[in-house]
Amino acid sequence: MPNNNIIPKGLWLAIVFLCAAGCSHRETSSRTSLQPRSTAIQPASEGNSNRVYEAQSKKATFVPSYAPPKGVDSSQWTLAEQIRELLISDKTIAPYPSEVSVVLDNKTNGLVHVRGNIINTHEKRKLRARLEQLPGVTQVDDQSVVGLQNPGGGADLNKPVLGK
Repeated sequence: MPNNNIIPKGLWLAIVFLCAAGCSHRETSSRTSLQPRSTAIQPASEGNSNRVYEAQSKKATFVPSYAPPKGVDSSQWTLAEQIRELLISDKTIAPYPSEVSVVLDNKTNGLVHVRGNIINTHEKRKLRARLEQLPGVTQVDDQSVVGLQNPGGGADLNKPVLGK
């Protein structure tokens, strides 16, 4: 009976050897080759390929107008509406992260007060010039500060600001 036990052990040993030999076999030739594409990739849509956000930037901003409240001079109200429309429709005036408020003085005709923080001196001059161009503005009291506002509420004038 000793021969009966050797045959199954030999068979198992042969199976293990064949499996190990099959796993360790490597193919030397590569079947994958990268070749440049001969045709250009076609766009998925039929729109203009140069339009990243073009349609949104040229879109006119709707600015509603309101009737003047009781007791307010209509010419002053019209000027205030023009200032509001200018600031809403032109995002390049006092751009983000500027925080500016523009107030029309109701006691002095044509006096405009500017307060807040603006990102650099170029933007400050541009805002003042655009306000001075509006018909009816006689004087601009510019109290805006160049610099970004800290979370604590003050302006940090020691840090460099964008656009300088």
